[in-house]
This record gives sequence, structure tokens and C-alpha cells, in this order.
Amino acid sequence: MTHWNQFNVYGPPEHSIRRSLRAVAALLTLTGLSSLLLAQQSSYTFTKLAKLGDKAILVAPPAGPAFHINDFEPGGLNNAGDVVYGTDLGTSGKPSEWASTFFGEGVFLQQHRAAIPIDLGHSTGSAPGGGTFDVLLQGGTSLNDGGDAAYSFTLQPFGTAIMSADFFLGFTNSGVYRYSHVSGNVSAVVVPFVTRSPDGSTFSGTGFNTSLNNRGDVVFGGILGNRLGVFKADKQGAITTVVAPGDPMPGHTTFESEQNSGPWINDGGDVAFTAQLAGEPPGSSSIYVKDAATGKISSIAHTGEHAPGGGTFNGTFGPVMNNSGDVAFQGNLTPGPPSGVFGTLGVYLHSKGVTTAVAVPGDSMPGGGKFVTASYFVVNEVHINNSGEVAFTALLDTDNDNDGNPDTGLFVWLHGSVKLVARTGTVIPGVGTIRHLATATTGFPPPPVLTPSSSAVNNDRGQVFFCATLTDGTGVLLIATP
Repeated sequence: MTHWNQFNVYGPPEHSIRRSLRAVAALLTLTGLSSLLLAQQSSYTFTKLAKLGDKAILVAPPAGPAFHINDFEPGGLNNAGDVVYGTDLGTSGKPSEWASTFFGEGVFLQQHRAAIPIDLGHSTGSAPGGGTFDVLLQGGTSLNDGGDAAYSFTLQPFGTAIMSADFFLGFTNSGVYRYSHVSGNVSAVVVPFVTRSPDGSTFSGTGFNTSLNNRGDVVFGGILGNRLGVFKADKQGAITTVVAPGDPMPGHTTFESEQNSGPWINDGGDVAFTAQLAGEPPGSSSIYVKDAATGKISSIAHTGEHAPGGGTFNGTFGPVMNNSGDVAFQGNLTPGPPSGVFGTLGVYLHSKGVTTAVAVPGDSMPGGGKFVTASYFVVNEVHINNSGEVAFTALLDTDNDNDGNPDTGLFVWLHGSVKLVARTGTVIPGVGTIRHLATATTGFPPPPVLTPSSSAVNNDRGQVFFCATLTDGTGVLLIATP
């Protein structure tokens, strides 16, 4: 269910805010509530796309009554303003009935200004290539500027988990699928136990997360035995190997398995991926880039290396790469043995051979408070566009709404400057006030994780796609426009 793979064993029209801010500022100056003023300052306008409890229109067979429940999982935002996202599905729109009516997940494409999202696939629906979609969307989903999308989904019967340390990497009996905006159809890229890998064996399943570029190339984690390799399928469906278990890697060692966050491909065909190498302890995760022109694999950030801003990387993950080859990622700064994605995390940028700290523990953040940690989720909580803007979510050291939970924030970094997009206390006229950057109904924070899970997906127009829970408990799906 909701971000299952990152929760360890725990399961599951545009509004201007400037005029309202001036009025709020005057009131807060009179009352001395300066901390709340800071929480509400943002230079973005917001568009609400959907809210939890809305009816989901299912058109892929079998169709039937369904509602968006529990959470949203923002996946892709292209430069046209189209979005793709995952969501839990149930047969009731009443929150009190969600636990008993949940039947799985779905993938939806919402085109710019379109009123009704397009159903790309959902649990209990027929899967292209054969079979029936099971309960779990292996998010995140991806989207290119042409309006094509890709995703990974489990099939019935539910397969066996492929795990590393304390997180899931994928499940057997799962496949990869792509949507074509030209045909309006979804087709299979990988059908488990049917589609052959480049070495002649058959994929038994796929990993979490896909990445789709503007050429139509999809990269994904493919399960071979009990390990994941990284593979690319071109627009015609031909599959080639990016890196497979046993392949040589920098440092006179070999590739063991793709790790936790899925690969990423840019328009030039360069691929960023996380890897555990042979002989490394469980939970080790480092980032590499394979150059499309030369085939050379380079180390970007490795477990055990010094982290800019202080500390040592004890795991790196979540790489997202733009067309200039800049890679944004999360790094674990927790001392001790590798601890996977859990611990104290920072946000980093690798550009032109140099790694820079974007936000690390102790940094003062716009809107008030200091940075405590980045999100433990390894998908879409850090993103980068082709201008080099890095969008990210963070846990803060304040509790401005006095609800007993730390505030959360969504920010954009560019050339060393950070600006606020939204955070706990941000008022969105006509929508409501943000309580936290997450929409999981299991509570905030769900044990044992204390972290935002809203996503932070930006495009080249500077827009940011995310979700949030309002003070009245409503979960909403939003686009912020600068």
C-alpha cells in the first residue's frame, strides 16, 4: 500500500496568496505571532488537482465504483503541466470506511486543465500482456514531456519480496508498463516469467520505480534470481542491459544489486542508479552514473566518503539527473553500520564532478526553523529540473501549530539560495491550511518513521507537484507555480 517499500514492515483552480498574506501579516504584526507569519510566507500560487474521497473514474476493465483513499503518491510533472500519480483505491469515499473498503492502488494521468484523470491501470484490472493487477503499485510513476507514462505494478498472485537490509527492492511476479499518448493505450514492457533479459534468462519481476525520458526510453530494475539489475527498454521495446549482477564496477569490484530507489535516465540516455557492490554489508548503497556515449560507469557518491557540510555518507540514494548530468540525491549521515534509508539525512547535488550540500542538519530554512532531516522516502522527495533547481522536502525543528509533531516543509534550492514553497502553516486560499506534507491516513508520523512524504517533483517552469494534509484532515494533491 502506501509507500510500502519505504515503511519497513509497517504497511500500509489556481489561487493567489499574496493579497491574503498582506492582510495576515498586518494581523500577525498586531498580535505578535511572527512565527506563524513566517510559516505562511510563499511566493507561489497553488492549484488543487484532487482530494482524498473524490470518486476515481475507472475505465480499464473491470470498471466499477471507486474512490481515492488513504494517500496520493505524486510521480511525474511534465513541462505542459500534466501529472501522473498513484493512489490507494476503495469502494467508499467516507474516511471511516476506507480501511474496510480498500482494494488496492491505481495509476492516473491528469492532463493540464483536464477535469477527469485517465485511469492507466488499477488493482483487480486486466494487465496488458496477460494477468491481473494485484494490490501494489511499485511507485513511483514517471511521465515525459510528450505525455507518455511508465510504471511498475504487481500481478496476481502476489510474488516474493526481494529485500536488502530493511527495505523492499521489488517483488517477483510484477511487470513494467507504458502508456502512449498517441494510441491512448497501455502496453507491457516487461511481463514476468515471459519477457527475456538480454542474457537470455527470463525476468521474474521488476523493482520499484521507473524513469522515462523524452526519447521514450524506460529504465527499470529487473529481477534476475534474487538480485536486481538495471535495464533499459527503448521506444520499440528492445531491452538492453545498463548494469547486471557480476558486472565490473569502479574500484576493482563487481555490481551486486540495484538498491532501493530505482534508476533514472535523462534525455541523452545517461543513467543514474544506486548500487550495492559485492562484499559490502547489507544496507550499503552508493550512486553511480553510466555515460550513454562511452559506456563508462563513474562513482558519484559512495558509502564511507566524506559528506559536504560535515559527516560521512552512510548510504546514498534517490538519484535524479537532469540533461546536464547534474545529480540530486539524499545521503544518510547517521554514524555506525549502514542503516539503509533510516537515520539523519541530507540533500546533495553532484555537478561537474563536485558534490555540494543543498540542505543538511542545522541549516536555517526560509519560513522559520532549522533543517532536521530529509525524507526517508527514496522516491520523488528530491528532484532536479534542467535549470538546476533542486526541490526537496524536510523535517523541521519547529512546531508552529502546537500539534505535538515537528513541522514539515517543501523547498527549492538554486545556486546556494533556498526558497520556501510550502510548509506547516501555509495558507492556501480556497483550499485550507497545511498541517503536514503527507497524506497517509495511518497517522503522522507513522511509526517508526518521522518524515514528510509529500513528494517534491519540479519541472522546467519551476512548478512543483506534491500532496499535503490540511488542518481539517483533508488530503489534497497540489501544483505550486512560482
